[in-house]
Amino acid sequence: MGNAISRRMTGLAAAVLGLLALGVAEASANAALCRQLEGQLAAAGKPSGGQVRRYDKAIGDQKRQIQNVRGQLSDMGCGFFSFRAECSGVKSTLRRMENNLADLERTRGSMAGGGGQGDSKREQARILASLRENGCRDGGRTAGRGRDAERREGTLFERLFGRNEDPYTADSDSFTDDEETGTRWAGGSFRTLCVRTCDGYYFPISYSSTRGDFDRDTKACAAMCPGTETALYHHRVPSEESEQMVSAATGTPYADLPTAFDYRKQNFSRPAQCGCGVPQDYSIVAGFDQDSDEPVEIVPPSPAARPDMAEDAETAANRGGGLDVAALKKLLAEPEPEPMPVASINGGTAERVVRVVGPAFLPDPEAAIDLRAPARREIR
Repeated sequence: MGNAISRRMTGLAAAVLGLLALGVAEASANAALCRQLEGQLAAAGKPSGGQVRRYDKAIGDQKRQIQNVRGQLSDMGCGFFSFRAECSGVKSTLRRMENNLADLERTRGSMAGGGGQGDSKREQARILASLRENGCRDGGRTAGRGRDAERREGTLFERLFGRNEDPYTADSDSFTDDEETGTRWAGGSFRTLCVRTCDGYYFPISYSSTRGDFDRDTKACAAMCPGTETALYHHRVPSEESEQMVSAATGTPYADLPTAFDYRKQNFSRPAQCGCGVPQDYSIVAGFDQDSDEPVEIVPPSPAARPDMAEDAETAANRGGGLDVAALKKLLAEPEPEPMPVASINGGTAERVVRVVGPAFLPDPEAAIDLRAPARREIR
């Protein structure tokens, strides 16, 4: 009898413990799910002011750099019909900058307060429905109200069997935390900047590059600032600022550059050869001896006039060959006749005082020999 009661009590205790463990596991799973849904709801809501300000600043910087590149194209004489190699490189960079500006504006517009409020509202409604369906919100109370205390003490299941970090809050190399906004960004996104090493001046190249794009951005940096030494630097976005950038080639911080921030100093005088657009080896074109120390005066090329699109091909070819109305008149003009020499008494030649207008007539040879020939009669 006693053994039967003991067996029943043991089975009942095991069942109670099983139900308790099941309830604890379900409660822990629901709490984790509710925390995840609450995090998604916060991310789908209005972004913080810091995130919006960073995108607005990035858009403004990109617009200013586009204006600078357009001015550089104008100074180089790179018009619509210019196909020089240096013009093509700068034009390609300008197109990438314009595409990047469009991406920045599209992302900024998708934020709450921009142009994508409809999608954001629908996403929030979907997450709220999931919260209610899983019992995360009851009468306006959220299941995560005691989240801080639960993190400090842990659930009953965690105290019994050990604590397990929530997968979506664990650190990962493939994500970057934004300390100001709390937003997690997919890894591999860098802002690249072109640094002029002679004075430390820098300007952005791309706002969304990966490490595989560094070679492309390095070439774009050299094309946008020819004639001087440049280097590509980068920093993560949006968690880092430009002052925290490092060299793409060596990983050395920008602050360690000997000329870092020199261009910002009040009494700094930039060297004559320190500037974008100063052509290298220009002395070879001008016939200047490279071994000489004499400076070469650099004259920028004059912009070429654009051809008239309505002009026919023959007229354009004539103008290109220097054939115009004045040249045609000069070619068709008759040369003035030279004065004919006249025999003098002394057997020499002398020029007439009076100019001979008509042709000279000689007597008939027979009449000149036969002195008896009658004189000619004029027929009237």
